[in-house]
Amino acid sequence: MKKSKNSYSNIYLLSAFNPFLRNKLLLSNISLTAFNFFEQIYLGFESEYGKCSIINNFKINNDKLVYLKPIELLQVLIKSNFKRGDLIVFDSTTLTFLIFSFFFQIFKGVKVIAFVTDLPTLNKSGLIIYLLNLIFLNLTFRKVFLTTKMKNKLPLFNSLTIPIYLPIFCQISNTHFFLPYSKYIYYAGSFDEINNIEFLINVCQGFLNKDLKLLIAGVGKNYESLKSKYSNSNISFLGKIEPEYSRFLMRNALILLNFRIDFKKITDYSFPFKIMEYIGSYTPIYSSYISSFESLDGLDRFLNTFTYKESFHVIQSKLKFMIENIQIFREKSFSLYKESFIRFNIQKIVQEIYNF
Repeated sequence: MKKSKNSYSNIYLLSAFNPFLRNKLLLSNISLTAFNFFEQIYLGFESEYGKCSIINNFKINNDKLVYLKPIELLQVLIKSNFKRGDLIVFDSTTLTFLIFSFFFQIFKGVKVIAFVTDLPTLNKSGLIIYLLNLIFLNLTFRKVFLTTKMKNKLPLFNSLTIPIYLPIFCQISNTHFFLPYSKYIYYAGSFDEINNIEFLINVCQGFLNKDLKLLIAGVGKNYESLKSKYSNSNISFLGKIEPEYSRFLMRNALILLNFRIDFKKITDYSFPFKIMEYIGSYTPIYSSYISSFESLDGLDRFLNTFTYKESFHVIQSKLKFMIENIQIFREKSFSLYKESFIRFNIQKIVQEIYNF
């Protein structure tokens, strides 16, 4: 058990990401990387300090997450009977969470640390909710931002903040699954318009063959139409798959793909969680360049990028060059992984949160 300048009676992780349910939750329900991130936080607290309890803000219906209504969440929190000297780490910045955390801090003497994984936006919530979000986010005394850019985007009234850089590097699972093909390139994530799946497919089609396949995992509103249009012997749509299986496919892929469109108003401070998961697998990555990569504290060296200002031919040629010289790119990724594991391991992250 780790000695520390802080000592808490109990540690609670208030989260939608319960590691004991990982095999029941599919890629379409939650972010795989966010899931693994908070799982590692939980295991890190258990390992370093010998205690951590999980409080879930959801219930499960037919293997799908249904988030608790505010009154249901309040009942769960009251039953938890928090006491002075407890630490609560929570992973949501919704207004409900922020209000609850404020009152627990003021009236219960509980220390609350909030992971800011997204920022409130005016267009999503309306002016009143947006302003309340900003106010209570500032009244949550300690905030962990995933990038410095995200922190700088938010008007803050207090300075009790730290940036925690993803990814949280952890040992790759030894679980083995059946590999559908010996050589394949892989995309895992949603089918939202911002991820530009159809363009990704068109770039890859030119050099797919019996020896090189494209695997696409995840679902979304365009899933069925794209599957119907492009599914063939060289392109497989896997749909919903278990998180562990997806990580296994990432680890064994030739190259991992991310063709996200750079919408500055979104990507200037946030970035796709899938990139963090990709980096943790130490498989070469081919990605569109988005502005938030500047926040990655040197981890952008993992990425082999293109921009949408380049021609289709250039974008395709860059990927082809990676495939033809894959051993060089593999060695580079693994070397960076070993270097970064020292800086970004879970023990250091947990100690920093605990002592915050």
